[in-house]
Amino acid sequence: MPGMTLHRVTLPEVELRYRVHGSGPDVLLLHGWISSGRMWQPLMAALGGHFRLWAPDLAGFGDSPLPADGPPRLSLADHARHIRAFCRALDVRPYAVVGHSLGGLLTLHLALEYPDLMERLVLISPVVSGRLWPVVLLRGGVGHWLLGIVRRLWPLPVMALGPSVFAFAPRHLFSEAARRKAEDAQKASRRAAVDGLQIVLETDYSARLPEIDKPTLVIVGTRDITVPPTEGELAAARIPGARLVKLPGVAHQVTDEAPDEVHRLLLEFLAPALLEMPHD
Repeated sequence: MPGMTLHRVTLPEVELRYRVHGSGPDVLLLHGWISSGRMWQPLMAALGGHFRLWAPDLAGFGDSPLPADGPPRLSLADHARHIRAFCRALDVRPYAVVGHSLGGLLTLHLALEYPDLMERLVLISPVVSGRLWPVVLLRGGVGHWLLGIVRRLWPLPVMALGPSVFAFAPRHLFSEAARRKAEDAQKASRRAAVDGLQIVLETDYSARLPEIDKPTLVIVGTRDITVPPTEGELAAARIPGARLVKLPGVAHQVTDEAPDEVHRLLLEFLAPALLEMPHD
C-alpha cells in the first residue's frame, strides 16, 4: 500500500524501521516470522481514523538491520527489549499489542515480562507451545544439522519452499499479499530467520498462560497448516476470560484472507479505549 512512510528510530541496542498511521489511542502491531510491518498496512488504513497504529520491523526483518555488535543469537527476550525501548523512545503507550504468528509469541512474552506495557492483547494465529509440524522436524541432532543447512543456504530454502504455499489458502496464492509475503521472506536476514526458528523450538508458554490477567482476543483460521489453530485454542483456554474467534476456511495469513472480519473484530475489541477518551 503506497503512501505509508517508513521511519527509523535509533535505540540503545538496535535501529528499527517502522510505520505509523492514524490518531487516537496507541496500538502496537507485531509481525511474524520472515515478515515485516508491511503486513499491517491495510489494517492501519482501516483503523487509522480511530487509533494511532505503530508497525515496527523487528531486528533482522523487513527494513530493520541486525545490530552490528549484538549478541550472537537473537532471543525472544532481545526482541522484547527492543520493543520496550521502541515504545519508550517514541512515547508509545499501547492500549493494545496485536501480534501475528511469532509476533503473537512475542506479545505473550511482553504480557508476562512487561505487563504494564499494554492493557489488552490480540493474538492472531499465535505460536504458543512451539509444537508445530515443520518446527518439530528441527528438534534433536538431525534438527541441528538441518538448521545449519538453512543457515548456510538462506534464502534458498525459503525460495524453494515458497512461503505462500503454507501461509495462504489456495485461492490467495497469487494475490498481492502473497507476493508481499514472498518479498519479505527473501528480505529477512539469515541470522534473524534461523534465530526465529530457534525461538519457536525453545519456547513453550503453555504453563504460564494463566498468569496473563488482561482482556485477550484470539483469532485463528481453521485451515492454518503453518501454526495449527490448536495453538490459539490453547491460549484462549488458559488465559482467563480470553475470547476465541475461528474464521472458517482461512489459513495462516488471517489479516490478508479475511481483512474485513479482522478489522471489525479489532474495532469492537478495542472500542473501550475510544469510550475512555476525553471529549471536547
